[in-house]
Amino acid sequence: MWRLPRVGKVPLTRESIQSLTQGISDKIKGNYAPPILIEERIRICDDCPFGGKRCAFCGCYINSKASLSNSKCPQNKWPSLNNLRIDAGKHENTKEEADKIE
Repeated sequence: MWRLPRVGKVPLTRESIQSLTQGISDKIKGNYAPPILIEERIRICDDCPFGGKRCAFCGCYINSKASLSNSKCPQNKWPSLNNLRIDAGKHENTKEEADKIE
């Protein structure tokens, strides 16, 4: 069976090279994810069959990858910080709804 070539257990694909390049850029610029997002990413990876200390799918160290703001899961289990969007239309009446609860 043919396998992708790997360097340091990381498969050499266009996506992995882009991910590594973005990770290096984030590290140099100090673009780190907020602590709550890091915790959620790590929790998701802990429940994943590829999870552990190092992702068995992409070869990245999970704690390092989860801490960078622009990194994303290659299995699309968690997005990069840039891809998170909040639908403001769903939150228009939040204050009024909160007042009703009190």
